[in-house]
Amino acid sequence: MCIIVHTCIELQQIQVISNMEGLTRSLIPISDEEVENVAEVTARAFFNTKSYNEIFRGTPETRVPQLAQLFSRNIGMIRQKEPGAIHCYYSDSSKSEVACSFVLIKSTVTFTLWEKVWAGLLTLVVLFGFQTFGRMMQASDWFDERIRLISEGREYFELQRMIVNPAYQGKGIGTRLLGEALKEADDAK
Repeated sequence: MCIIVHTCIELQQIQVISNMEGLTRSLIPISDEEVENVAEVTARAFFNTKSYNEIFRGTPETRVPQLAQLFSRNIGMIRQKEPGAIHCYYSDSSKSEVACSFVLIKSTVTFTLWEKVWAGLLTLVVLFGFQTFGRMMQASDWFDERIRLISEGREYFELQRMIVNPAYQGKGIGTRLLGEALKEADDAK
């Protein structure tokens, strides 16, 4: 089973540690409040990337809420269909601060147009405007085509939006998260 990652990374030897010491994993499925928390932290992590700068033109102050809205809808949609795909870790058991998260979804989990509309796809046109929505759909089509070419019809896992809250960076958490994702994909063989 392979993993397709949206961002090109160089994989070095990674020690797989399934126990995220000092962090608390959210229950499955994550709650509505957790969806919003993860969406907000993810938006802050991605607001200044090249692709999202191109899609959501404007200032960082306008991009962060737009991305949070987009990620909230997307994570909510995934939660409905494949709740175990969302991995969310907190700094403590009170779940006051998202330390890190990622989505690992199997290629066999797909979403119909109706499911996307139900999750709020059309409201994004109203929120962001036709041009931004069009750029977002173009980027989505581009990624889907690349994934189709890379996967060559094989089943795969797609690693989406792996983030580590800046307060927890530099502690090896991202490496452990990637190790966990690789182990989960490997165990699914």
